[in-house]
This record gives sequence, C-alpha cells and structure tokens, in this order.
Amino acid sequence: MKVQIDASKDDLSALIVFLRTNPRFIKISAELEAAIALDEHNHEDDIPKPGDNPIILRSE
Repeated sequence: MKVQIDASKDDLSALIVFLRTNPRFIKISAELEAAIALDEHNHEDDIPKPGDNPIILRSE
C-alpha cells in the first residue's frame, strides 16, 4: 500500500521518533527518513553540463 502524507518536515521527524518506539514500525520510519532525504536532494547537478561525461555515476 502506498500512502501520501502532507506534513511539515518537523511533523514527519516527530512521527519518525514516535514510530521508532515500536519495533513493528522500524521499516516505516526508515522509509520516511529516506523520503525526507530524497526530497532535500538538490537535483541541479544530476543533469550533465557541456563537457561533462554524459553518464553520471550514481556513486558520485
């Protein structure tokens, strides 16, 4: 099941802390942390600029 949550980063952080108190929800808290990290990622450098190698390694 996929769920979309409309919440502030602070609210999501508080939810992550709450979810970590129960081992049953550790995976969900990890997914929320990953979603926050992906949302904060700056994609500006993901597009090759003139002269760059057209293949950007994901490990960069």
